[in-house]
Amino acid sequence: FANAKLGKIEFVSCPFCRFTLPSMNVIPFSSEYFCKECKHRGNIINFVRILEPDKTNATDDAILKYLGTLFNITVVTEEDKLQILEYYHQQGFDLVPIQRNGKAPIEQGWPEQSHRDIEEWKSWLSQNLNIGVKSGQISNLIILDIDSKNIPGKLAEFLLNYQGFVQETTKGFHYAFRYDPDLIKTFFDYEGVHIDIETDGGQVVVFPSVVDNVERKVLDRRDIPVLSQ
Repeated sequence: FANAKLGKIEFVSCPFCRFTLPSMNVIPFSSEYFCKECKHRGNIINFVRILEPDKTNATDDAILKYLGTLFNITVVTEEDKLQILEYYHQQGFDLVPIQRNGKAPIEQGWPEQSHRDIEEWKSWLSQNLNIGVKSGQISNLIILDIDSKNIPGKLAEFLLNYQGFVQETTKGFHYAFRYDPDLIKTFFDYEGVHIDIETDGGQVVVFPSVVDNVERKVLDRRDIPVLSQ
């Protein structure tokens, strides 16, 4: 389904009519298939219910978890999404809608806008948009954005016992701390690793968003500490 969400047309063999040539295409920007021969249409959850009788009455989330186990892949369910949105709400995050598979906000004047409603956030995800959290006073948040999977030296020691919100990104990690008005939005290199400090005027893309076809992954999800801790 990743290619479908990126707008690419893919053809596969239909599991229902088993036509000689691949006749079922993935509908771009969706999670649905359509067979031009037998006219069958649906998504992988529908197919599992039809093709595996013991799954006829299973919930969508149960089927997704089954598929994740079957193919040894990480699957994000609707329950997972709701839980993380509730966490963002509890932590006081102010979110922003982001372009599909990217990092750029789609809203003009987004730093001055405010979006704190879970239902609105859910609507963005239902449109396959990414979501970002605004850093700075608006979310009581500073993000340490480290562009490496190998955190160097003293910084690694400092973060060793960190407890709060950590997510893995395409290149490295995001660590969240409570807002400090004495810190400014900036960047620097530390022992060859690029680091951004995101505060007022910034934002970072957060789970369950996908950037460059790589899904954000939450590694820790607790109350966010102040930087001095």
